[in-house]
Amino acid sequence: MEKSVLLTAACAILVEMATLPSNAGCLFENGRSDWRIVIREDADPAEEHAAQELQTNIVKIAGAVLPIVRENKPAAPKAVVIASSLPAGPDDLVAMRTADGNLYLEGNQPRVTLYAVSHFLQDQLGARWYWPGDDGEYLPKLDRYELPELNWRFQPGFRYRDLSQCSYHGHIPTEYWLAKMGMNMGCQNDRTAHLFVRATAGHLIGVNAKGPGGRDMFAEHPDWFSFIDGRRVKEGIAGCWSNPEFTAAMVERLKDLVRKNKSDVLRVFPFDTTLRCQCPECTKNPDRSSRWYDYYAHLAEEVKKE
Repeated sequence: MEKSVLLTAACAILVEMATLPSNAGCLFENGRSDWRIVIREDADPAEEHAAQELQTNIVKIAGAVLPIVRENKPAAPKAVVIASSLPAGPDDLVAMRTADGNLYLEGNQPRVTLYAVSHFLQDQLGARWYWPGDDGEYLPKLDRYELPELNWRFQPGFRYRDLSQCSYHGHIPTEYWLAKMGMNMGCQNDRTAHLFVRATAGHLIGVNAKGPGGRDMFAEHPDWFSFIDGRRVKEGIAGCWSNPEFTAAMVERLKDLVRKNKSDVLRVFPFDTTLRCQCPECTKNPDRSSRWYDYYAHLAEEVKKE
């Protein structure tokens, strides 16, 4: 019993230390606020989105409207500053801190500022978004919020984070939800592209029966097509992955896509729901699932040469 009492007391001290009030004061009270949301004058669309996300959710939670203003000079007190002001790098970096009577929600690039806003709304105000759309949203009603001292910084463990939309390709509410949840890939819409890493993606590995200008690809390159039941078949558009000419054509296709789209990431899948090649070389690995990953690694090495 004595140990339980000591443990409880220690926990109480930790909670009190974690929520020490800052000198910034009250962010909102009884539906009113004298704070503002500050973004730079030439703010990126992703920073504008983060500011609007914060403003909209505070209205829903507290009924208080924090105006969005554009300023380049150091912000005066009582400002929520949303900025991509952290050191740049290949990995996302996000921070939430109080200083000089202000709250700073920061990222190391514009799209990462949304993660800081989402973390603040969840960690400090209790917001939750369980799934895309209004019916997945839970926002508590708060009369008052006293801003504590905050000094939080986080770097995700994975550089690229994605949750496949599958049959919801291009679904706008889903893409906004993915970004809010810290996913930095998965965009299939121009409207949300500023919130994601640029990626070229798709079922790109295979040979179409009709080539440019209506060419009969099977007539020109039958050995590019899958070997099924002892022969090359026109339906075998998955391709023969062990054929060097087929692989060279696929590598050139991928290089062209990277050049055209200026993508940071190339996400490649084989044609699906098609007949896979059964030739001795393609089936040398008895594990069917591993065959694609072996081939993918080979494609990646060839593309990387450029």
